[in-house]
Amino acid sequence: MDTTLQLWGIIGTWVAGIGTLSAVIVSLWLAWDKRQVKLEISATLGFATNLGQGVNKFLWIRVVNAGSHPARIKKYALEEHRGKKKNHLLLLDNGNIILVGELAGIDGIASPKIISSGEDTNFQFPFSKLVAAFAENGCDEKDIRKTKVVVSTSLCEFTEKIEKDFMDELIKEVMANRK
Repeated sequence: MDTTLQLWGIIGTWVAGIGTLSAVIVSLWLAWDKRQVKLEISATLGFATNLGQGVNKFLWIRVVNAGSHPARIKKYALEEHRGKKKNHLLLLDNGNIILVGELAGIDGIASPKIISSGEDTNFQFPFSKLVAAFAENGCDEKDIRKTKVVVSTSLCEFTEKIEKDFMDELIKEVMANRK
């Protein structure tokens, strides 16, 4: 009987120790997770109507700060992949707009931008200029489908695929402009 009580005492000590360790691990993970920058990015086909000029298509990028701390966006890019090589067709870095080929001339995009928790910011890139840039760089359908939006903060980098409808429209236009 005395041995059984000692055994249960040892088991109880081990269970309490494991419970304490688990609580410490969970609290550290929650504290670490709360400090992380969390951005939700969407890249879709957008339309804008200009009086007397008709409807213009845009790549509309929306970035939402889903974290609990402000996020400082330093760089936005469209990253095209050809095999293992990455090529930026559009790069906005620390307020300087660095554009490739036909993308030169886009204005009104401010970087860096700070967005608070729950806030969003939107960027519109003219569809016609993107078509010209892809056509100029000799991109084929496979290259275009691998293109992603890249948003860099002061702490990390986020990538997001572009919506399928936009890609289909872009590929159709690029192939028509290459011929």
